[in-house]
Amino acid sequence: MVQSLPPESLQGIFKFFKDDKKTLHSCLLVNKFWSQCAVPFLWNRPFELSSKPTGKIIETYSKFFDKESQKILSSYGIFINPIIKPNLFDYPIFIKSLQYNYIYDFSSVWLQEGHDKGQQKCYSGFEKTNLLRIFVKELFKLFFSKKSIIEDLSFNVIRFLDAPDIAGSRLVSRFRPYRDASYIKRALEYLSLFEEDIIEILSYENSKISLNHLQKLECGANRNDVIIMNIFRNLTKSINTLKFNFASELRNNNGLDDQNIMNTMKNLIIEQKYLKSVSIRHGSQHVPELINSLEFHVMNLTELSFDKIDFNVIPSAEKIFFTISLCKNLEKLVVSNCQGITNEIILPLGNTTFTNLETLIFTKVHNPIDDIFRAFLTGIPRNNHHIQLTLEPLTNLIMGTNGNLKILRLGRNLLYSRDLPNDFVFTTTYPPIDVMNAVSLNCNNLTIFEIHIRREILPHVIKLLESTNQLIRFIFSAEMDLVDDEGFWKNLSNILPIGLKDLTISIGPVFWLVVLYWLFDNMKCKLEILQFPLSIFIDDEYLCIITQYAKLMGGTLKRLALHNSNKVTEKGLSKALLVIENITNTGEYNHHQIGI
Repeated sequence: MVQSLPPESLQGIFKFFKDDKKTLHSCLLVNKFWSQCAVPFLWNRPFELSSKPTGKIIETYSKFFDKESQKILSSYGIFINPIIKPNLFDYPIFIKSLQYNYIYDFSSVWLQEGHDKGQQKCYSGFEKTNLLRIFVKELFKLFFSKKSIIEDLSFNVIRFLDAPDIAGSRLVSRFRPYRDASYIKRALEYLSLFEEDIIEILSYENSKISLNHLQKLECGANRNDVIIMNIFRNLTKSINTLKFNFASELRNNNGLDDQNIMNTMKNLIIEQKYLKSVSIRHGSQHVPELINSLEFHVMNLTELSFDKIDFNVIPSAEKIFFTISLCKNLEKLVVSNCQGITNEIILPLGNTTFTNLETLIFTKVHNPIDDIFRAFLTGIPRNNHHIQLTLEPLTNLIMGTNGNLKILRLGRNLLYSRDLPNDFVFTTTYPPIDVMNAVSLNCNNLTIFEIHIRREILPHVIKLLESTNQLIRFIFSAEMDLVDDEGFWKNLSNILPIGLKDLTISIGPVFWLVVLYWLFDNMKCKLEILQFPLSIFIDDEYLCIITQYAKLMGGTLKRLALHNSNKVTEKGLSKALLVIENITNTGEYNHHQIGI
């Protein structure tokens, strides 16, 4: 009966499981017909569907290298295993999403796994980087030699600045002056190597790939990106999602370069016919001009994202939020880790009603770890004389959504320590009381909520948790005096919504064993996911209590995520895995992959 369905019908069904790797893999095993229909969904974005980088995907693709690519790789000492049996499918042709950084990371794991098996030589530092660049370039040529239709493409190389072989250890690089001439020169030279590879990939003469249907594009904003973005301007006008990742700390102080980049980016934005989503990370000095080009799309835009923007350095920053206020059809607004947010700057947001807004991420406070370490180095304490803040425009924005918000993330604390002197202890007054009051009164339909809980706003958090019955995911941190408060934890245990599926407790080392007893005391919700991304001292005893809760809840707890420095032993882990399906030390699950 099922086999009588036409392929188009079965593929239409499989689309509903496009993010569910486990279900799609099960479909492969039904019969040959199902396998043929399911394989394209498993292999159209295999890197995103994988929970972590693995060499298996790269090993499969390596079977499709032609003789020329094998010869090139062999000349650099990269060995490709011979084909033992023919491939059932032409896997590279199914690819629809290509992200340079994913392919680089997976290839790095493949090379390391090959070394561990004695199949590849051992490489390190720049030598390994250069070999990976060569290998990744050949992989992209393989993909581009197929008649694939690419919908999602990312050539952002800014992330490679974190490589230890550029700036020394990552801790030391935190204190390196970003505008130090020698560092800027080395970093720009390093990035240019990757960008030259990308230009070569995009100019591949035997390319058969189609970018006419490209919907998502992510890129950096360095000198070579002028060439890269001009290539895309000539290839497609159908992009609906643009992501720009600047390396603002690496500005070349070359006005002509900066202006060329900006003009190219502005033209790329203006020329798109269906632009709906724009994301800008870093590059505060470029934001005003980019926002001006968005004025051509204000009625079509549904998503806007700003990350790590310093509005203090932007003249007339309120004009940016005025343009945002014109985007009346916004469904998602993200302002994360930004500085210089004041009532005056965001005033236009409070005068606009976003009736379609379902996702609001507004995390004003950034990770304080850099400030604290620098304070130790200089001997100058941080100023902790906080004044109670208000953000009336944000309050008005939340009230104006008329209860339509589904996702609200107001940030959490990323640092806890009892060993710091009092002058250096991190405190915050965000979110302000007026904002939390608006949240408790107007956000009863939330499915995801993230908050740093302070005693001043605790009544509003309690009121919200008691009034919402649709909350699926709750992420929170808590100020230090609440971490030890038995009443806080027992009250929280009572009021967590019964439908809650995912609980993330983002509290650092000072997370006592007794807290778990308080937390599970009267908890009625049957969690499927429990996460402790910052708690490094969780050991077998903690795990035993969590396992007892999982048993009590009838085995609903499927995933437990712990900090990668947890103290759980192999013996404790094996016992817990008899009750809990999946336990990782990844810190937090990638919720895009598990559908939350």
